[in-house]
Parts: sequence; C-alpha cells; structure tokens
Amino acid sequence: MQPVGFHVLDVQPAVAHGPVREVLDLGGGAAAGQHAGGQQQQQTSAHRLLLHCSVSVEDSAAVRGRSSRPAGGKRRSAAFAGYGRAARSPAIASAPQTNLDAHSPNGPVNVRRRVGAAILIARLAEVSELESQGAPHASSGRPPVKLSVILPCFNGSATLTVQLEALTRQEWAGGWEVIAVDNGSTDNSVEIVKRYEHRLPDLKIVQAYTPGTKRLGVPHSYNTGIKAASGDAFVFCEADDEVAAGWLQAMGEALAEHPFVVGRLEHRKLNPEWLHPPYGDGYQYAGLSRARTPPYLESASAASFGLRRSLYTQLGPLSLDFPMGHDQEYSWRAQVAGHALHFEPRAVVHYREKTRWRDRFRQGRNWGWDSHRIEQHYGAPTPRFALPRQGLHMVRLLPAGIAVALWAATGRTGGRRQLAEWIFNFGWAVGKARALLARPAQANPITAPRAADELNGPATASHPGGR
Repeated sequence: MQPVGFHVLDVQPAVAHGPVREVLDLGGGAAAGQHAGGQQQQQTSAHRLLLHCSVSVEDSAAVRGRSSRPAGGKRRSAAFAGYGRAARSPAIASAPQTNLDAHSPNGPVNVRRRVGAAILIARLAEVSELESQGAPHASSGRPPVKLSVILPCFNGSATLTVQLEALTRQEWAGGWEVIAVDNGSTDNSVEIVKRYEHRLPDLKIVQAYTPGTKRLGVPHSYNTGIKAASGDAFVFCEADDEVAAGWLQAMGEALAEHPFVVGRLEHRKLNPEWLHPPYGDGYQYAGLSRARTPPYLESASAASFGLRRSLYTQLGPLSLDFPMGHDQEYSWRAQVAGHALHFEPRAVVHYREKTRWRDRFRQGRNWGWDSHRIEQHYGAPTPRFALPRQGLHMVRLLPAGIAVALWAATGRTGGRRQLAEWIFNFGWAVGKARALLARPAQANPITAPRAADELNGPATASHPGGR
C-alpha cells in the first residue's frame, strides 16, 4: 500500500525512542532522500516497526471514517498547515497562524514534519510497550518514586468522604503524600479533609482561591497543588470519584516506565442504572479515544492523570483558557511534544456522571465550546459552511429530543438513558455553535500567561491541625 502524509528516513534502530532524523512530507521531495535500492540493515524490533508507522491510504480513510479521498483536495490539505504550533513552547505560545508560505520554517511542509515526527515517536512508544507486556513494571530495577496525589475540591461534601476513604486503602512503597486543594468551598469540605489527617500520609490542604477574586477552576487547582507537592511524579484524582483498590500502586509502577500515564475509568459503580453505558463499558475503559478529525490525537480525562515532574516542567502548567477541556489540551500538547499517553488498565477510577439535566446540558455545552477552540488552537481546519451546518444539526436534534422526552416520561430506564444522552449532545451542539460564532483563534490569540506564572512562586499549604 502506498503511504501518504509522511515518510520516515534514517531512524536510529537501536532504541525504540531514538531520535527521528527526518520526517518528510511525500509532496515535499521525500524520494530524494531515500536509501539506495538493495541496501539492507540489521533490523531491531523498533526498526522493523517503522514499516507500520506510515499511514496508508486505507488506514487514513478508516481513521477519518470516510472516503480515502478527502473533500476539498489541495485546498483542504493546505488548511492543515497549523498543526502542532501551539506546543512549541512550555506554555501555550499563541494561536496557529494560517496562510503561511509553504517553504517557510512554519510553512505546511515543516509543520507536518514536526507533527509527523511527534506522532511517529508516540507510535513507536506504544508498540514497544506492547512488546514488553507481561513483564512486571518493577523489572527495570528503578527505586519507587515518591508520588504526590493532587485532589482538587469545590463544595464536594456530598462525595468527598467516599474518595478520601478510598485513598486510605491505597499502598505505595515509594512514599506518597496527599495535596487537597480547596477552591473556595462554601460547605464543610475543608473540615471533612481535616478528619483524615491521621489516616492519610503527609496530608496538606492548599488554598487555590483568594477571597474577592475570580474563581479560576479545576486546572488552576491542579497547578496550585503541584506547586505545593514534593513528589517526583503527580497523580490526579477528583472529589466526586472513587479510586479502586490498587490504583496508586498501578499508577506508581507505570510512572516508573512512562512519563505520562492515564488510568481506566469505570462508569457503573457510582451511577444509577439509567446512566450506565448502553453499549460497551463507556469512555476510557478499554483504552483512549482518538480524535476523528485532524490532528487525530488521543485524549484522556484528568480524573486519573499521572505525570512525572520532569514532563510537567517541560510542558508547563495546565492551561486556564480551557476550563472544561484542559485535559484534552494537555494530552494533545504532550503528544505533539513527542510523548505517548500510556493507558494503564490496572489503575481503575470509578467515575461519577452528572445526574441533573441542567448539569448535563452545561457539561456538554462547555465541552463543545472548549473542544472546538482546542482544535482551532492546534490548526485543525474549520469546514466550509460549518456554522450553517451546525445550526441544521441542532434543528434536527429537536424532534429527537421531543421523542426521547416522551419516552423518558414513561419511567423506563432506556428512555431516561436516551434523554440524558440527548441533553448532553444538544449542549455540545450549542457550545460548538457558540465557538463557531466567536472570533477565530488566529484573530484572538490563545495565550496562557496566567498558567505560566503558576509554574513559579510559592503555594500556601497547611497541615490539618497545624501539623
């Protein structure tokens, strides 16, 4: 099969994560750099797998879920020029520019080289990981790293106790601490955390909210908690979920081998039956989801992130510009920088869904808003007539909404499940429509100076009971 998009030349075969010497767009003269015919090299496992890392015509079509000949031809290809430019600096530098000269340093060919190299390295890491399955994580001989568990909270008194109890059952040989980050709760969340001072190792309470100022959201809480952390790696969990037995050990062992680890999300234990996934086991249970549109990168939920300190220092803090999609943006930022996301199925988190209709609509609306802006930020093209098509999609959703509302009124589980799904999807459509109506990213650059500032400066932490 004829590969399309990029071709790999002269990759060091000795190490699966070795540097990629050159990644050339086929339209940019890759044939000139090919090795002479008949020349053979001794192939290690990583070198042989390079044959599978180029995207074939059939594979490309399967990923997009459409014909292998994309609509728009050269015009559509030219629109892909901006991929990966947002991740060139530790913090988000700016929105991608468009209409670049094809041969400039930031032109389509050179941009695709950088992103192609990042995707290739991530794929090699994934395949190398598959080859090593079955070997215990501790076989590397590395000493266990100290872990910092970051637990953000805002008015979480209804569910916080469940998560704290689950944390008391965790074990890790490398030493660990818990950083509870309060974002200005008005209930008794802080008092609940203080009850666990003798049951959790090195428990600290960090204040992320300054009275009289704007509340900055979950990514700010994570960044604030990391500032107060002393561990070599950070693992995230949230106040309305419940980590399963062995979660911390699985995350720690995986972080000894991988800089970015993502745990499994289980959707049945904490949710009513009408919110159980109708097909399969739900999002991030069997693996990670990959975007169906360019740049085809994987996304993960921050509800079970694991990051080495060195990676966080390299990538910078979570962005405050995407309150709902901060985990998607950080996942993409890491992959464009050449770091694969390692899915660890042994690290299970019981995930709690929104049960109120208003909350589900708001969650979907915020996701639709942030996801489109993230795609813009990473240079994904906006299809022609996107706004009218989105409006038509919303109109088409209305009759389905009436139908599922009548079904749900009967009290049947299937009807309530479909109504919950419809409300989220309609909220997503509304959020995306708002993003399409807003000024495009290149006209309103997305920057993260606030997040960059959070990488430096002290965080105020206190031990419960003055410990």
